[in-house]
Amino acid sequence: MGLCRSIESSAIVNIEKKYGIFLDGEFQTANSKKFLKTISPSTEEVLSQLQLETRTILIPQLIQQRTV
Repeated sequence: MGLCRSIESSAIVNIEKKYGIFLDGEFQTANSKKFLKTISPSTEEVLSQLQLETRTILIPQLIQQRTV
C-alpha cells in the first residue's frame, strides 16, 4: 500500500517558500529575521517557512470582545 497524497502537498496547492505574518487581511513583513519551518506530516518535506514576530500586536476587535 502506497502513501496517499497529503492535502499539504506542494504538488496539489501553490505554497510560497516564505510567508510573513498575516495581519489586517494581508501578509506583512515581521520584525524578526527568524523563521519557523512547516513540514508535511506525510513526507517530512519542508513546505514553507513562517516569519516569527517578536512584538506584541494588539488587535482592537479582539480586545473589545474580551472586555465585554
